[in-house]
Amino acid sequence: MRRRFSGGRHCRPSGVRRGHRGEPRLPVRGVHQLDPELLDEGDARRKKRKNKNKGKGGKNNERCFKAGDSCSFDDQCCTKTTNRICDVPHGASNSDKECCGGQGAVCGGVNDDGDALGPFCCVGSAGVRSFVCSQNDPNTPFVQGTCLPAPEE
Repeated sequence: MRRRFSGGRHCRPSGVRRGHRGEPRLPVRGVHQLDPELLDEGDARRKKRKNKNKGKGGKNNERCFKAGDSCSFDDQCCTKTTNRICDVPHGASNSDKECCGGQGAVCGGVNDDGDALGPFCCVGSAGVRSFVCSQNDPNTPFVQGTCLPAPEE
């Protein structure tokens, strides 16, 4: 069924548009099919938009709390990638929960005086989830270690 406009002209098909002086213009998708340079340019723009959020470390690095940051639950510390958990760190009170080392996390070792250096292992509240740094020998200061489960007393 054809529609008629005033003046007796028929409707144009939806894919054909008229240019500045009335000459037919190809639809946008038709231009890309004919000109490879425009196709490459368009693809590059789309690819740039598509990859806009990639390469910045993605979700993981932007949302992971650092060692020593206050937290409420383990996922904020990215336990799967860093081995840090949200618990009470070495030298903190039982109410202070921070991202600290769980089993296998990197810890800071000790200084010349034998004092612990950050990042710290978690001591946990009431000894639950308690860890110690494997490198706690003052004869070898400033060497990082790994958090290991604390021996039971």
